[in-house]
Amino acid sequence: MLTLSAIALSAQLSATELLVGTYTQSESKGIYSIKFDGEHFSELKAVASVGNPSFVIPINDGFLSVSENENGTLEAYLTEQSQSLSAQGSWPCHIAVSLQGDWVSVSNYGGGNLSLYRLEGSSLSYHTSHQNNGKGFNPERQTAPHMHWSGWHTNTNLYSVDLGLDSIFMYSGDDYVNKSVALKVQPGDGPRHMAFHSNGTTAYIVTELTNQLITATINDDGTFSSQLRQSTLPENYQDTSYIAHIQVVGNDLYVSNRGHNSISHFDISEPNSPKSKGHRSTEGQWPRAF
Repeated sequence: MLTLSAIALSAQLSATELLVGTYTQSESKGIYSIKFDGEHFSELKAVASVGNPSFVIPINDGFLSVSENENGTLEAYLTEQSQSLSAQGSWPCHIAVSLQGDWVSVSNYGGGNLSLYRLEGSSLSYHTSHQNNGKGFNPERQTAPHMHWSGWHTNTNLYSVDLGLDSIFMYSGDDYVNKSVALKVQPGDGPRHMAFHSNGTTAYIVTELTNQLITATINDDGTFSSQLRQSTLPENYQDTSYIAHIQVVGNDLYVSNRGHNSISHFDISEPNSPKSKGHRSTEGQWPRAF
């Protein structure tokens, strides 16, 4: 199963190449690159053999990947010699790099924890892990914490999204040791990913279980105040669908919908009032990261 998990380009790849993460239960062998000329894709080319590299992110002259398994790992391809570190939790599903490029975070969906690593040059070292506990409202999907995303808003504030606990967490202070709740969404929402507007005061959260785009104001203390909820699906759509990923590009916001198999487009030129610009078919099934 192929999942396009990172479109940003690394210096090792030409301007027309993309990195593709996969699940390897069947024929896939790991991470691939693929060329795109504006109209057509080339054949896939294998670049790294790793189990279930479901999320890949380019960094510097290489890339990082999770190995999404019970004994999850963080795989680093930053030099000719690759590096493999324990994710300190099961089923890692997301990686983020700090704005200054000196920290890496890994979200462990199964473990319900966030792991932090120091990045010095091309070498990674494990630093600490923040464990969540409890359960949420949905008896099928929220029986435990499920860390799904993390990312930096400033150099001092790191955030994470826990689908199982309907919560956004904030980490601050030296080495991000101070943990607090930035926002509790509605019970059963199942928040999955988050993005920030360039104005520095607006955050957008997408919920996997209720298909909502939540617009929130970032308060002076780093906490969030929810301002607006909008569905990412057409009004007449009644079938099953789950949000996967969100991306902000200038004054445009995009969300992938698995089931409806579309990309939702919102105009965010007024950051606190996203306006729907419609949907575009992904011409394939179950879209994830883009």
